[in-house]
Amino acid sequence: MTRNINDKVSSRAASFAKSILNKSKTEADRVSVMLSMWGNMALPSLLYSTEVITLSEKCLADLEKWQCTIGKSALGVRTS
Repeated sequence: MTRNINDKVSSRAASFAKSILNKSKTEADRVSVMLSMWGNMALPSLLYSTEVITLSEKCLADLEKWQCTIGKSALGVRTS
């Protein structure tokens, strides 16, 4: 059961990040939109109930990877 939750959180993180990256291309204030969408919409949704259910190290690494991608894009740093 935990494996399914970890896979689901990882895939949702990728989906949120890609949606945020696409949506921010059309906004005037890219940085503000990206950071507020990630911090106010994506993270609370992804981390809901993590006090009860433990996420794996791989899942947390995936979340960190997508958060770094959003942050780099917001700063205008090239992502690899």
